[in-house]
Amino acid sequence: MYRLYSLIILLCISSLATAQDLKLLVKQKNMKYMEHFNAGDAENLSKLYTEDALYSMDGFPLVKGREAIIEQLKLEMSAGPASIVLKTVDLQRDNKTATETGTWVVTIKEENTDIKINGNYLVVWEQQDNKDWLISRDLINLSEKH
Repeated sequence: MYRLYSLIILLCISSLATAQDLKLLVKQKNMKYMEHFNAGDAENLSKLYTEDALYSMDGFPLVKGREAIIEQLKLEMSAGPASIVLKTVDLQRDNKTATETGTWVVTIKEENTDIKINGNYLVVWEQQDNKDWLISRDLINLSEKH
């Protein structure tokens, strides 16, 4: 019986460590996302997505695949110099996928003022064969009424 309890405790500790590892990994990936977005680098930003990812930005058609995502990101970035801040609100893992829910704030730099746009996102991260995690689904919407 003692061995059974020990095994259960080890499994619980192991899953807790895995959850913490995933939170750290997503935080690091989000830092990369912000870095590439803030630099206006759609090419490198797209490398955070799977080859067959789906990307849905509020007000735009759904796009599929990394190449289409690059074009969509370039279109969004053409609004001018901007920066983004991502904040994870919730992260749930299920085998080889993880679902992240969060908020974002984009600041568009204008000549005399900054324009802030707020929104929410739902991202499905997918673990790859090489154990890396990439975005397979990205649903982005605005918080403001429109």
